[in-house]
Amino acid sequence: MENFRSNRPLIIGAGVVAVVLLLGLVVWLVAGRDSSDQSSSESASVSANDTSQDLGVVAGAGGSGVAADGVTGLGYENTCKGAVEAAASYAAVLSTRDLKADENTEKTIDQITANESFAQNRKDYATLAVLRQGLSKEELNSITESRDTFHPNWSGKYLVRECTAGKSATVAITGVLESVNTVEKQSEKNYEYMTATYELVWQDNDWKAQRYVEAPVDVREPLLTDGMPEPTQADTPITTWKKDHFETNIEQQNRIVMDSAAFEQAFQGVEPEITQWYNFSEAN
Repeated sequence: MENFRSNRPLIIGAGVVAVVLLLGLVVWLVAGRDSSDQSSSESASVSANDTSQDLGVVAGAGGSGVAADGVTGLGYENTCKGAVEAAASYAAVLSTRDLKADENTEKTIDQITANESFAQNRKDYATLAVLRQGLSKEELNSITESRDTFHPNWSGKYLVRECTAGKSATVAITGVLESVNTVEKQSEKNYEYMTATYELVWQDNDWKAQRYVEAPVDVREPLLTDGMPEPTQADTPITTWKKDHFETNIEQQNRIVMDSAAFEQAFQGVEPEITQWYNFSEAN
């Protein structure tokens, strides 16, 4: 009994030490985990804003919502990657024009632009307003189809010319412009490789297109109108809205695939050179 009593304080003391050590270990592990999570989050944020590297952008993907046309994304992250994703998605609408463009196109333009003036400018462009005003009703009725469709997912590239996350960005998007004109059953189709550059601002918790940036006279942007490759069946990343998210799948399309010779011509004299422009990814 005497020995038991004399050892009891030592046993309790050892128990207290063990508990303290255990608590210390738990605190260290939690702190380490939080630090690791924070470091990982900061690293992801830096990566999404590092415009000196490929941001891994899929043309048409990235948004958390969809516009009135059921195709264009909304709700992008306030990072430079989010700005590129928005620019690629918006360019497919703002640099496309169609004589049969419907009201959903105009609603979408309202949703993705920063001000009424620019929205109206793009609506006039998208609906071929000038062509409509210059033709009689009979002439318009004779046109079965007249559209120019911009495809950033057809051999497209991007260049971030300027970006401040959550504030502003200027992004150049390249891709194939597909032109189709059908008048009295006579159809004509042409292709060119072109560039669309948009200035975006962070507004109402999303990136909005504020201005189409015209290249200065002495600045050459990627462009090829003659000597384009012929259309061919090729794997093509197609991004669609699926209930609550965008999904990208590879599908076969008859389209233009830019080869090395075509790229060389399109980027001749362009600064920065082609190696500084990044290809759009094929999948998320």
